[in-house]
Order: sequence, then C-alpha cells, then structure tokens
Amino acid sequence: MSLFLQINEDIKAAQKSKDALVLSTLRMVSAAFKNEIIALKKRDENTLNDQECIGLLAKEAKKRKDSIKAYTQGNRPELAEKETQELAIIEKYLPKQLNEQEIADIIKKIIADNPDIDFGPLMGKIMGQLKGKADGQLVQKILKENIKR
Repeated sequence: MSLFLQINEDIKAAQKSKDALVLSTLRMVSAAFKNEIIALKKRDENTLNDQECIGLLAKEAKKRKDSIKAYTQGNRPELAEKETQELAIIEKYLPKQLNEQEIADIIKKIIADNPDIDFGPLMGKIMGQLKGKADGQLVQKILKENIKR
C-alpha cells in the first residue's frame, strides 16, 4: 500500500478509535498532501507517489522540530510536549534516518567521485541521494567538515 493511502487508512482508524492526537496530526499531514496535489496540478490523479509523500512528511517533521526548539526556549513545555508527540506520529511514516557515520561515508564517496564540484552542486547531489533519509542541516555540517580536509 502506498504511503498516501496508508495515511488515509490510518485517519479512518484514528476516527474509529477516537484518538484525537493521531487524528489531528494525520489530518494536518493529509491537508499538506492535498495542498501539494493542488500545487502540482494533478487533476487526473488525486494521489502522490511515495517520494513526494516522504518529502512532505520530512517538511512537517522539520516544522515540529523547529516548534519544539522555539517552545522550549520560550519556556512553554506543554506546547513542546504536544509537538513532540506529533513528531513521533509523523516519524512513524518516514524511512529510517541514517546516522552520522553512514552520512559521512556517502558524502566521502560522492566527493571522491566528483572532486572538482563546488559546495552548492555537491550538496544538491548528496541531498538527491539522501532525501528523506537524513536531515539537511546535519548533511551540510558533515559536508563542510569533509571539504575542509
């Protein structure tokens, strides 16, 4: 089952089980999917492929992480906790994230294959391979460390 359909099925299950947090979180994700369908003008087909869904889920997860950081700094632990719970729900649908060593190994291989490429295009190549599997800020940090060497 595709990720798009899986989330829609899980919305129905959350409605039946009356799980308000899961339901509201998945409805926000579903709204993001629908907005993307409209933005892509997919009138013939009302679904997204798994890569598009993963990209949108990663954006939603990043929003939650930023909110958690802001609420923590603003001394609002109850709001940070709610965002943390939403993040956990979203992360269930994302692929397993790579650890720093796995990211570094991939970056070193791409640098070795493309020694004459500048930072920007190199970052593009790397993120093309790691999209949805690694946080962009972490990839950028590791790439900067490897370019200095």
